[in-house]
Parts: sequence; structure tokens; C-alpha cells
Amino acid sequence: MRDTILKLDATKVHEFYSRKIIPEPSEARQLPRPPRGAFRKLKESPPFKHGNQLRQYQMEGLNWLLDCWFNEQACIMADEMGLGKTVQSVTFLNEIHNTYHIRGPFLVIAPLSTIPHWHREFEAWTDLNVVVFHGNIPSRNLIVDTEYYYKDAQGQIVPGLYKFDVLITTYEMIVAASSQLKPIAWRAIVVDEAHRLKNSVS
Repeated sequence: MRDTILKLDATKVHEFYSRKIIPEPSEARQLPRPPRGAFRKLKESPPFKHGNQLRQYQMEGLNWLLDCWFNEQACIMADEMGLGKTVQSVTFLNEIHNTYHIRGPFLVIAPLSTIPHWHREFEAWTDLNVVVFHGNIPSRNLIVDTEYYYKDAQGQIVPGLYKFDVLITTYEMIVAASSQLKPIAWRAIVVDEAHRLKNSVS
């Protein structure tokens, strides 16, 4: 059975097993958010996966997102369609993860139709471990059991440590699976199509 799965996608199988290895304490250590005013504007695009580079206006967006984050200020990115809001958001999370060692977990909430696009952009630009959280109750329970937590040799959950860096889910799942999402201390949250949060009932 394992050989058959390996033939289908050996890379994904190896990634799955590598993520079972509990990281060293130095790697797993969560750093606090840097102090207000410590941000220094990026003058050029950081290195991204596959040699991807941000355009100049996207660099301005990334710098703005970082400045807001440093100052603990929520923000709304309202660029025109097609200018790369998703890419700017993805590279923002990548930057605070890699440069400032904020290990996550990060939450992305998006309409179901855009979930594949979000996942593709993370795959194309970063090495972050991204999990799509969606499906019926058995599917979600399987994701929690296999992709949420590190487990020790006795099969016990290692507290305060998550296997994923980013979890992408939908508005519907936020309601249906709130018991599995609410306890997590998210380090940053990105909301796509945020006009859906128009009132307290939303």
C-alpha cells in the first residue's frame, strides 16, 4: 500500500513523515512580537521560493502590512483586483515567520472558491507548511489528528506546538468547527473578502 502511495506522490509522503519529527527547542521557540517602532522598511524584495520577486508596488504593500503589524494595528488592503493582494498577504506571513521567527500558527479565512488559489500561492512563494481545513466532521477530525499536533513516542500530544504554520479555512468552517479553531492562539489572521464581517452577527 505504501509503495503505491509513494508512486503517486513520493514528495508529499516524505513531507508527511518529516513533519512527524518534533523540532528542537531552539527551532520551536516562539518569539514575542518585536517592539513598536522597530520596523525598518525593506528596500528590495526578500528572496522567495522559485526565485519569485515582488513588484515595486507589491513591496510597498508588504512594507505597509509589516508596519501595521509592528504597531499592532489591524488593517484593510483594498487594492484593485489583479494586483496581488493574496501574494502580498502570503509574503507578509512568510516574512514575519522567517525574519522575526513568529512561528505561527497563522489563520487564513477565505471563501471556498478561493481556497485553491490561496494554497497555490503559498506553495509557489513559501516553504510554510499549509493545511487546508475543510470537509465533513470525520474529515476535519482526521486533519486535527494527523496535521495539528506533534506527538511523542507514547502518542501523547506535545503541548503548545503545532505541525502546521498556516491553516486555511472558510467562513462556514469557522462556525461549524469553532471548537477546534477557537482554542488556538493565532499569531496573525488574514481575512479574504472581509466585507462579510459587516456586523457582530457575521
